[in-house]
Amino acid sequence: MLHVAPWFWFAVVTLVTWGVVGLLQKLSTNYISAESSLVWLVVGFLLLEPLFYPGKAVLHYSGWNLTWALVSGALNALGPGRCLPP
Repeated sequence: MLHVAPWFWFAVVTLVTWGVVGLLQKLSTNYISAESSLVWLVVGFLLLEPLFYPGKAVLHYSGWNLTWALVSGALNALGPGRCLPP
């Protein structure tokens, strides 16, 4: 039997779940706006994260980490598609 490193399976799960998320977001924009789709994606992640990672660390982020998360989200929302002229 072929031995595969454990990190490989974590990478496979990540790629598959991001693929499913991308597909569902693409399909959802037929019925709701892209902004609403993104909001519901975040809500879904916040609801499912404690189930997949039941450790206490998920609920105890530091202020520094939350600041970086908000800055990262804001910069992502202001990405190249929004900054370039039409």
